This record gives sequence, C-alpha cells and structure tokens, in this order.
Amino acid sequence: MKVIVKYISIIIFIFYITQNSNSAKPSILLVYPPDDSKDIIDQPLIFRWTSGDNPYKYRIYIDDDPGFFNPLFVSESDNTTFVYPQKPFDQRHKLSSNQVYYWKVEGIDAYGNVISQSVKPFSFSLKLSINTTKDIMLSKILLCSISPNIIFKVETKNLGSIAEYNLNIRLYINGKLYGNKTLEVIEPNELKYVSFIVDMSEFVISEKKFILTATIDFFDDNLNNNTVTEIITLPEEYFEKVFSKISGKVIEKINEADKKTYGIPNATVFYSGQISGSVISDNEGNYSINKLPPGKYTLKVACKRYKYSQEKEVIVEKNMTYDNIDFQLYKKQPMKISGQEPKLNSGTEEEQFSLQFFFKKLKSFLPNDVIIQIQGYDIDEIEGISPIEKDLNQLIEQIEMKKIKIIKIELQ
Repeated sequence: MKVIVKYISIIIFIFYITQNSNSAKPSILLVYPPDDSKDIIDQPLIFRWTSGDNPYKYRIYIDDDPGFFNPLFVSESDNTTFVYPQKPFDQRHKLSSNQVYYWKVEGIDAYGNVISQSVKPFSFSLKLSINTTKDIMLSKILLCSISPNIIFKVETKNLGSIAEYNLNIRLYINGKLYGNKTLEVIEPNELKYVSFIVDMSEFVISEKKFILTATIDFFDDNLNNNTVTEIITLPEEYFEKVFSKISGKVIEKINEADKKTYGIPNATVFYSGQISGSVISDNEGNYSINKLPPGKYTLKVACKRYKYSQEKEVIVEKNMTYDNIDFQLYKKQPMKISGQEPKLNSGTEEEQFSLQFFFKKLKSFLPNDVIIQIQGYDIDEIEGISPIEKDLNQLIEQIEMKKIKIIKIELQ
C-alpha cells in the first residue's frame, strides 16, 4: 500500500513540472535580422518574426549582452514587426556601428504574462552611414550701423550635416518686402551674417519702432527656425541725421496794400505726403514740422475767423531744413443769408442755442458748393437769421415739407 502512494506522488510531481515548463512555449521564430548578421545598413531597421499562436502583444528586447540583464531597449508591438526609431529620444537607445547586439521576442497576454517566446536570441551588427541632415537656422536680426546708412544683419547658421548653396533670404519691414539677398555657400556648423542696407526714410515713422522679419526660401528638416522676427528701435541720433524739417510763420494781412503783418497764433498747419499730420502755430505765428522723411509734401493752413490759405508744395530731400515757408491769411467777412433781417447777436442764451441748432439743420438743405464756402464760419459771424425759436422751427418745418425753398444765397 505504501508503494502505491509513493508512485502516485511521483506522477503528480512530474505532471506539475511539465505543465509549468510549457507555460511559455518557444513558438516565436525570429526572421530578421537573421542570427549572426553583420554590417546591416537598413535605415530604418525593421525587426520581423513569426508566431505559432496569437498573443495579445509582443515584447521585443535589444541589448549588447545576450543575457539581457539590463536591456538597452524594450518595447511592445501589436503585430510581428517592429520599426526601430532612427532618432531615439534617449541617447542610450541609439545603436552604434561595430557593436554586436542581441534581440529576442516574447508573446504576452492582456495581463502582461509571457505565454510564448523565441527559442534563443539572435545577434547582429550595424554599419551606419552618416545621416544627411538639412537645417538652416535664422537666429537674429541685428542693427549694426546707422551712419551713413542703416545696416541690418541676419544671423544665419548651418545646423545640418552638408554645405548649402545659393540660399535666398528675404527681409520684410513692417510687413512689406524690402529686399532679397543670396547666401552663396554656408558650410556645416558655419555662422554667417547676411547684410541689408536699408533707407528707413521710405517707411512711415511710428514710435521709432519697426517690425523686421527675415525668411529663407529653403525646405529643410526643421521649418520652425527658417523665420525670425525682431522689433527694432532706432536711436534718436538717427532721426537727427536723416530726417528733414519745414518751418515758417502764419501771418495776417489786412489787404494787399498793407505792408505790416501780424503773427497768427493757434493756426493749424496741415501737411500730407510721405507722412501726414498737423501742427499748431505758437503765440507769434511760428510753426515747425520735424522728422520728415524725403518726399513731396502739401501744406495748407486753417484758422478760426480766417479764410483758408492757398496750398503749398515742398519737395523734401534727406537731412535738410526748409525755412520761411510762410502763409498769409485774410480775415473772413461776415456772411449774409438773404431773406432774414434780424441780427444774430440779439436774443437770450436759450435763443442762441436754438439758433445753433437751426444753422446746423439749415446746412443740410444747402448745396455742397455753398457749404464748402461757409466752412469755418462761427455762428456769430453770420448775419440775417432770426433768433426767435418759434420762427426758426416754422422755417425748418416748411423747408422740410417743401412749402418754401431757398432761392438765393448771397456770400460776401
């Protein structure tokens, strides 16, 4: 009886060992790279194998030690191929030439348990060619000179592995293409500067700042560094050396026979051309327009109670001063609108306010050429309009209803 018990125990033990040894069957056959293959030049390197079963995933190991105690690289695949990364993020994963590597594959289930594996690891070595990379970087735009000309330089570096030739670099100023330059050759790791001589007077001055953008017509491995943008502030001394000035005086002349003139303060001098704007004359009638870039400018003057001046044109050249650009103004004479006799200056403040509204309303019924002629008159300069509110309202109402119309306007 005892012999039978021992026999049964042995049978159970042997069965237990057999079941565990078959839990990871060597059902995976490694195909490529084949065992003991040397000087593989494949780029990228693709591992291939076959499997007699259908595991949930495959786990691939690559190491320089056939024991795989601390593998260089471990990854997973859903199918029987794996593409090794050409530019691995971890430098330890980068494979080298003249080094023997080993690889093996395991089949795993959904819980990560190994259910199949390759019979033995295969060895291989690589013969890597030098990777050819193309990478031109535009890193900076530098303001290098302001005298006698402004010079911008675009800092350019070749981060690639080969020399590049005839590169077209473009410069934009405030969004407008200014010019192109050709960089004939730049070697790997070489730093060069592409110069642009710029006449900034061609651009409208705004707070002395300019947005400069340089781009390169080149398709490479890193398009993000093919463009650079800088905000450049020009120094004050540049404006003093380059831009021009127009100055003069706004004077009153009673009539042509009058030889004596008087300066008119607070007159507005308008200018338009390369840039536009206006300045106000001082207490003696003097005005000055500064920091004008070269170009043709048109000037005219307007002042309350005075007729508009004749326009004047000034051709401005670089770094010049144009003095004595004077304007003579004549006072306006009172304007009369026929048909009304009472004077405007009479009446209360409330009536004066009503009259202002009336005159504004009346202008909407006047011809354009008449409105142009009365432009600049104050309400207290116009005679011949009734200050009585009732009469004004009735007059506007009748004009709107076309019961009456303005048949005569006399300007004096």
